Amino acid sequence: MKQKTLVSTVFSILLLLMTFISVFATETPTIMVGTAEGKPGDTISIPISISGNTGIIAFYCGIDYDNTQIKLTKVTNGSVLTGAAHSGTLTAKPYRLCFDMSLGLNNNTNNGIVATLEFEILQTAVSGNSKIVITYNPEEIYDYNLNNVYFDIVFGSVVIDSPNKETSRIENTSSDESSQNSESSVSTLVESTSEVISIDVDPEPSTSEDKLDVSVTPSDTTPWDKVSIIGDDINETSQNSKSSVPPIVESTPEVISIDVDPKPLPSTPEDKIDVSITPSDITPWNKVTIIGNEIKDKNIISEQTNEGLKIRGDNLSGAKVEIKKDGKTAFIDIDTDKNEILIKENENGNVDTYMDEDGDGIFESKLIPPTAFKKTPVKNSHLALKILILFVVGVILFGIFVFIVRKKSNHQNKINTTKCKSKDNSK
Repeated sequence: MKQKTLVSTVFSILLLLMTFISVFATETPTIMVGTAEGKPGDTISIPISISGNTGIIAFYCGIDYDNTQIKLTKVTNGSVLTGAAHSGTLTAKPYRLCFDMSLGLNNNTNNGIVATLEFEILQTAVSGNSKIVITYNPEEIYDYNLNNVYFDIVFGSVVIDSPNKETSRIENTSSDESSQNSESSVSTLVESTSEVISIDVDPEPSTSEDKLDVSVTPSDTTPWDKVSIIGDDINETSQNSKSSVPPIVESTPEVISIDVDPKPLPSTPEDKIDVSITPSDITPWNKVTIIGNEIKDKNIISEQTNEGLKIRGDNLSGAKVEIKKDGKTAFIDIDTDKNEILIKENENGNVDTYMDEDGDGIFESKLIPPTAFKKTPVKNSHLALKILILFVVGVILFGIFVFIVRKKSNHQNKINTTKCKSKDNSK
C-alpha cells in the first residue's frame, strides 16, 4: 500500500512538471526571412514567413535591402494573412508589407509564408551575402484586443556568386627619378562600396610601426615572396574602418584584388518635430509628432485646415507620424515619394492618410489603410504570467507534500492504535 502511494505521488509530480514545461516551451512569435543563391542576372525567390503566432489582426513591417546588389521585381501574397495593402511601388525603401485584418471577428493565429519576394540580381553585383532586413514598429503588430504582439526577427540574405570584384589600386605617387631608389613612397587605396581607406607606407619604418602581411601568389608581373603594408597603428586602422578587409586573395598584372565585406552603418537616433495643433472634430488629438532620420533638415511644414492636418516637406518617405489622444497612440508610416500628405480622423475613430496623386490640390487617394489608436502595451505581461504559473505550481506541490506527510502520520497513528489494542487484549 505504501509503495503504491509513493508511485502515485511521483507520477502526479511528473505530470505537473510536464505541464509546467509545456507552458514555457511555447514557441516565440518569429518573423523569418529566407535565403537564396544566384548569379548576376538571375531571379531568385525569398519567402517571408511567421511562426509561433499567438493571434494578430494587424501586421505591418518594412523590408530593406541593398539596391546596388539586388532589385525587387515582384511580391506574391501567401495564404496565411489577409487584407493586403502593400507599398504602391516596388522601389519603395523600405518596402512595406501591410496586412489589415481588423474587420475579422477573431485573431488570426495562422503560421506559414506571409509573402514571397522575387529579386533580380543586378549585373553589377559583387560576390558576397546581401542581407535582407525586416523592421517593424511595435505599435503596428497587434491582436484583437489592441495589445501589441512582439515578434523576434531572423534576417535572410541573397548569396551572390559573381565574377565582379571590388578591387584596390596601388599607385606610385613619387616622381620617375625617386621611383628608382628605395626611398619612394606608395599610397594604397582600398575601395569598397561604402568608403575609401587610404594607407601611407614608408619603406623604412621605425620599430614602433605596425605591419600587415599580404597574401600574394608569385607571377610574371608580381614575382614576390612576401608583401607587407607598414604604418603607425595600421592594424587599428583596419579594425576601426567601416569595412573589414581580409587578406589579398588574387593578383593580376594591373591590380591586387581584395574582397571587402561591407558592414551596415550604425543607426542614427531619429529626430522629432512636435506639431502645433488645436483639437477639432476631424483632428481631435492631444499631440502630433513627426519622427524620422534628419527630419529637421527636410523643411517640414504643418497646416491645420478644415480638411484635416496637412504635412509637407522636401522628402516625406520614411518619416513617421505619432498621434496621441486620450492615453492612446496611433503610428503612421509615411511611405510615398510625394511631398505632402493629409491626415484626419474618420467616423470610426481611426486615422486616414491621404495624398494628392495628380497634384491638383485635392487629396483623393488613401496612402495606407486606416490606422487605429492603441493602448500602450504592458511589456512585462509574459513575465507576470510566468511568475503566476510558478506560484500555482509551488502551491500544488506544497499541497501534495502536506497530503503525503499527513497520510503517513495517520497511517503511523493507526499502527500504534492497533498495537495498543493488541496489548490490551493480551492482558
